[in-house]
Amino acid sequence: VNYYQFNDAYQAMLGAGFSENEILQFAKSGSYRSDLPIAQDVLRDLYTTFNTPAVGASGALYGILVAFGMMFPNTSLFLMFIPIPIKAKYFIPGLILMDLYSGFSGSSIFGSGIAHFAHIGGALFGFLMMWYWKNNSFNDKRWY
Repeated sequence: VNYYQFNDAYQAMLGAGFSENEILQFAKSGSYRSDLPIAQDVLRDLYTTFNTPAVGASGALYGILVAFGMMFPNTSLFLMFIPIPIKAKYFIPGLILMDLYSGFSGSSIFGSGIAHFAHIGGALFGFLMMWYWKNNSFNDKRWY
């Protein structure tokens, strides 16, 4: 703790008529922490910002989509309302990049209340699972 930060306050309190015993008691009580309510407000805001519930299976669907893209990268996929075929190896990374952008920027073309990082987490899990299965001879250990 820097002594010089408290020396000015100590001298001011002595000049205001407080005794050394009163200053010591004041310092021990923690009453000098005037920024504590500000910190509490900031922590509460962070808690409510990052601790919001998410309902849905979109993260799991992203995992399945990434796993499909790793197994069949040249298969064409379509957007729901735009019937243009796009290969999975281009379509899926585009969706992931769009979710990354939306997650970090806070704006989304799909509306509010979307758990973009749940999508990223599902995609990452699907990628890691397929990478593990491919490297550990997934097809050799099947039951049938």
